[in-house]
Order: sequence, then structure tokens, then C-alpha cells
Amino acid sequence: MAVFYMQGIFYQLAKRFNGVQYLQYTGGLQKASDDSVSKSFRALGWLTLAQLAGSAVLGTRAYLQQTYRKGTGLLGGSDTHSEIGGQVSPDRKCALCLGERSRSSVTPCGHLFCWGCIHDWCATKAECPLCREHVEPHRIVCLQNFDAS
Repeated sequence: MAVFYMQGIFYQLAKRFNGVQYLQYTGGLQKASDDSVSKSFRALGWLTLAQLAGSAVLGTRAYLQQTYRKGTGLLGGSDTHSEIGGQVSPDRKCALCLGERSRSSVTPCGHLFCWGCIHDWCATKAECPLCREHVEPHRIVCLQNFDAS
């Protein structure tokens, strides 16, 4: 898009590869006004490139911070099921993924599951996987500050 604003020839990559150009009609426009229009489009092209560069820098920075936090264990509340030492205590185990529960959630019948696991289950069957009682997804409660010990 920025290249189109600066050169005014190709708007899409496919048209650039095929050499298709837009028809340019200047009509009765004077040379001075044509130059000012060209300069304003060039400025718009540079602003678009600056915005693209800024977005790339911010996106890269956020990605690096996220991977750093994941690597050091500072990222809380993730949906990944981590097992410490290969063993998960039975009171912290999710019956669906068989891993440690992340974001513990309770069904109306009282069974505990991972938030993502039980919602994925309810998307296919609206019942508790353990006791087969009917469960509506909006009735599942995500437990905050829950410690099973």
C-alpha cells in the first residue's frame, strides 16, 4: 500500500507481477497541482511505512516478552497443562486431559475440570463427563484463588 502511495502504479502484488497499471488521467490539471498531489501521496506512503515499522517493532517486543515470561514461568493463567516432575496429585488432576488443572472450573454437579477442557467437552456434549448430568456451559464457574490442598 505504501509503495502504491509513493509510486502510484501498482496497488496489488498480483498486478505488480503481471505489469497491470492503473489508467492515469490528468485532464486539464496544471503541473503545479499535480506535483502537490504527488508529494502528498508520497508523504502518505512514508507515514504508512512508519506505521508498519512501528507495528512490527511493538509486535516483536510483545512476542519476545511473552516468550521470556513463558521461559521463566512468570506467565500465569495459561492454558498449557504442565506437569512438575511427571506426577500430578490426584486432587489437582483434570479428568479430561489427565494433567494438572489450569483455571479450575466446577460444574453444577460439583466436578472439577480445566476451564478449556470442560468447555471443549460441552461444545460436543452438554453433560458432565463423569456423572452424565446435563450441564449448560453458562452454568460452569471458573474458580478464582482456588487451592485444592
